[in-house]
Amino acid sequence: MCPERQEVSLAAGDHLAPPKANALFPRDVTAATSTRCPERGIAFKFGGSSLLGADCILHAAALVRDAAAASPVTVVVSAMKGVTDTLLEIAGKLARNDFAKAREAAEHLVVLHLDVLNALQLPEHDHAQVRHELKLLARDLLHETPKRGPVAVDPALFDRLASFGERFSARLFAAALNKLGIVAVPVASSDFVLTCDTFQDAKPHLRQTRERGREVLVPLLESGIVPVVTGFIGATLDGRITTLVAIAPISLAPSSPMSWTPKNSSSGPTWTAFSLPARTKSRGPNCSTN
Repeated sequence: MCPERQEVSLAAGDHLAPPKANALFPRDVTAATSTRCPERGIAFKFGGSSLLGADCILHAAALVRDAAAASPVTVVVSAMKGVTDTLLEIAGKLARNDFAKAREAAEHLVVLHLDVLNALQLPEHDHAQVRHELKLLARDLLHETPKRGPVAVDPALFDRLASFGERFSARLFAAALNKLGIVAVPVASSDFVLTCDTFQDAKPHLRQTRERGREVLVPLLESGIVPVVTGFIGATLDGRITTLVAIAPISLAPSSPMSWTPKNSSSGPTWTAFSLPARTKSRGPNCSTN
């Protein structure tokens, strides 16, 4: 199994009318339901500026915690601000055979994310577990950036490198939620977003993606777990990492269309509502949005 396929999935779609702002949320980050409803939920998207450091991550996690009291929640995260650009610059350095500077930049990114982990001030056991996960990611990143060449630099390498930022931030955000008492797991959209092999501009296989997305996401949501999902990473049918031209809100409702929207240029938080697939038995009271 490839290192990038150790995580899990994505969700959303089936848009509802925007809710009114309330005291708990700013106008652009409002919960869509006022009572807990297991059939209806919210997906949050946090951009890089919203995740720039431990304080920002904890602030964003607090918004999710408040929403999770009312509905199942999925979180989609970007890399921390500047990280994806640095990863692409590393690929460029490798293409120019500037291996020492590429390695130095990669090591700096590892230290950056470990520093954020330290600043989250997690309980000792949780800190050790998340540090271990970050170290595994760091090992894979450093494997892609050897101190000496040659390195085969192609669009596939650019995509593999670009994926690391979101994979780091998903682990940190899930750790922040767990610190706040919300059970969360990092999930990789590459585990269910199946794409063509046009690296750096991949297109999804929609039917397979929706089916696999439900298989991965619905059990987590029904168990009260918040999936923290990488935002724009897919994989080919043979498991090679790709990056998508768009972020996919993937419907969990069988009758709902699957839509694709351009990447959000704003780095602030946004939300969308989604519905879980209908069950033969009701899992709770009927809920309406306010």
